Parts: sequence; C-alpha cells; structure tokens
Amino acid sequence: MRRWQLREAKSRFSEVIDLTLTEGPQLVTLRGSDAVIILSVEDYRRLVGDAPNLIDHLLSAPRGEALTITRSKEPINAGLATLRGYYEEHKADERLFPKQE
Repeated sequence: MRRWQLREAKSRFSEVIDLTLTEGPQLVTLRGSDAVIILSVEDYRRLVGDAPNLIDHLLSAPRGEALTITRSKEPINAGLATLRGYYEEHKADERLFPKQE
C-alpha cells in the first residue's frame, strides 16, 4: 500500500485514483499520521458485504410474546394524594427535602 501526504495526494488525485483501481488501497497521511485509506468500490463492497440497512435489520429481529399492559383502576388524583401525604409526613427531613436558598 502506497503512502501519500495529503498535499501530494490532492495535487495528484487522478493518479491516486488510478493506482487505487490498479494496485489496491492507497493510504493518505495528515500531519505525519495515517488519516484515511482510499478504496475501490469493489474492495469496499467486499469489506462491507451485504449488510442489511437498519430497518431491515430491526424487522428481522426475533419477536417476543405480546406485551400486555394492565392499568390501575385507581384515579390519578389518588396517587397525588398519596404523594402529598408522604411530603407532609417527611417534609422536615432535610435529607429528603433539602432547604432551598
């Protein structure tokens, strides 16, 4: 695999592409560090394979049992009354209800 400095790869881009197609992947460096590899479409597809898209992947997931949700018959206000009672009983406890400044 040939290494190219970014500046050189930019100025000789057509050559980089031709070499990618004839010799294989080309490595481009940025500030002395490996940055990117230029691949042919054929090499890319070989690496990626026939990966399904996200929707197909989710639709092919195993199905579990149907989810049955039971709701409480208790009115919502009854729950608020319980919370108010708890607050009234414990409001002096600063660990639960710190004083706000």
